[in-house]
Amino acid sequence: MTPRFLSRCLMAVALHCLSVDLALAAPLEAPPLPPEAAVQPISLGSDESESIALGSIVFRIATGTPVGNLYRIGRKKPLREDRWTASSGRSREFDVATMDRLRAQGYMVVDATRDVFARAEPGKARYQLGAVVSRAWRDFYFRYSSSYAVLPDEGYGVANLDVEFLILDQTTSEVVFRKTYKGFGTDVGQNPSPLIPAFMNALDHALSDQALVDRLRKPAAAGTTVASAPATPLRIAVCKVDGSTRLPDDLKRIMPSVVTLRAGQVTGTGVLVSSDGHVLTAAHLVTAATRITAATSSGMEFDASVLSVDKARDIAVLKLPGRGHSCTTVSRTLTLTTGADVFIVGSPLDKSLANSVTRGIMSGERTIDGTRYVQTDASVNPGNSGGPLFDVDGHVQAIVTTKIVGTGIEGLAFGIPIEAIAKDMGIDFD
Repeated sequence: MTPRFLSRCLMAVALHCLSVDLALAAPLEAPPLPPEAAVQPISLGSDESESIALGSIVFRIATGTPVGNLYRIGRKKPLREDRWTASSGRSREFDVATMDRLRAQGYMVVDATRDVFARAEPGKARYQLGAVVSRAWRDFYFRYSSSYAVLPDEGYGVANLDVEFLILDQTTSEVVFRKTYKGFGTDVGQNPSPLIPAFMNALDHALSDQALVDRLRKPAAAGTTVASAPATPLRIAVCKVDGSTRLPDDLKRIMPSVVTLRAGQVTGTGVLVSSDGHVLTAAHLVTAATRITAATSSGMEFDASVLSVDKARDIAVLKLPGRGHSCTTVSRTLTLTTGADVFIVGSPLDKSLANSVTRGIMSGERTIDGTRYVQTDASVNPGNSGGPLFDVDGHVQAIVTTKIVGTGIEGLAFGIPIEAIAKDMGIDFD
């Protein structure tokens, strides 16, 4: 080997090492997205949306399915094949990113883990938005500091997905919209995750579809709006109850007056306050429903009609057909004092737990956003919404509508006094 040849070899090795060092030092950038990724979601602007809850985001991809490859940057041949695993699917990151994107476009998203002041049933929205990922492909490109390194230094990922978005109307239990969109995404770093940006790009394509936007947009109000007090007072004959009642000993006497309400997938509670079938409940349970059923403790079911609604105070008056219904007495004047025992009867979670009773005390009176409330530490769960709050004499003192939810928060539930309901809604209890 001649000195000149050896010198050329050393020069080539040095140039190669220099090029490798420069490549490792250069900022890493992912390739641009394809033109079809470009999209502009439709913002609602000043319009309002119906309430939306996030349903399931399902990755319907069989474990072991090939979904991409792992490459070394600068090499065309893949190092290995990437296959789908059971842990590759939905995470809380998908949920948070989806809800934040919807809120950014003006949609009203119900999320019980984030909202601090929420209805007693924070997860019960008009619509539920779900998604099914039927196809995914993701390629990862990494650079290594050594030819024989096992772990990469950093890299980028490129992904594309097929996502079907579905909208469930919870008042009718019907899927009212479904359509598949493509999404594209990239991510750079030591552990790139391009699936989330690809999913968000598919969501942006969905939010740019006028048909989906029109479905989620709240319809323009008709010529008249629901008044908190009707022009003509609503007359309700007060319930006549024989003998005296004392709770908790006489709970069985008041149970028949409490009904379980169902409007689509939404379940709540109401209370019969007249033998003619008048029911008081929470407005958010029934305002968007096309059909409302009321089940009594005896197992009978009735179709209920809506007589009056006060959305601002979240109170509704329903009417069951027929006469002779089991009912209970209302207290037309708030007689509770701070520290007094109270009882809440309802259907927490679903119909199977109908007529569940929780006990607490009246914690005080509050006025929030102009609405008068009774505060209690009695436990309130999904399904209790719209149910009665009784005093020890078995009189309905308030209708449960609201609770405070949040990490570490317990025992903060609210009801609107019958006294305030009668005054604001123009109800005359004869």
